[in-house]
Amino acid sequence: QVNAGATLLPTATASYGGGVTRSVTPSWSTNSSAATVATDGTLTANTVTADTPVTVTAVYSEGGVSRAASCNLTVKPAAAALTNLTLSAGANELRPGATLTLAATAAYANGSTRTVTPIWSSNSAAVTVSASGVVTAATVSVDTPVVITGIYSEGSVTKTATVSLTVKGFSLT
Repeated sequence: QVNAGATLLPTATASYGGGVTRSVTPSWSTNSSAATVATDGTLTANTVTADTPVTVTAVYSEGGVSRAASCNLTVKPAAAALTNLTLSAGANELRPGATLTLAATAAYANGSTRTVTPIWSSNSAAVTVSASGVVTAATVSVDTPVVITGIYSEGSVTKTATVSLTVKGFSLT
């Protein structure tokens, strides 16, 4: 398997009688535009939208004798870049002692999305946030606004998002 955009430099070895082998420079070809091979043998995996099988063939001729060998590989689509992070809380208020579970969704350049687990933090001691996104409200005397931040990184891209909620003040009624 090779990812789109990657290059490889395959090698070829000729076998002769008596167990003698030697590196040779064959003519290279592929059966698909998903990969191209330069005359020096450098294989470049081109952009594909789905896993694409490719057969790479080497043909070597010497002394009027030609031999061919092939290998199969799969060109994989390049990973889509992370473009956005969205957080949801399911509620915008919490009573003291109550919990809720945050959800984080990553969006990608190819239009796909998936649930992810960011690093969570809060700007207030009015809540604690577990590594899995469970928010627990502390007891507060007055309504307390809280901003919870999620930071998610993938590859070289980092996205940050926030969600706001209020911890309701404790009152005796």
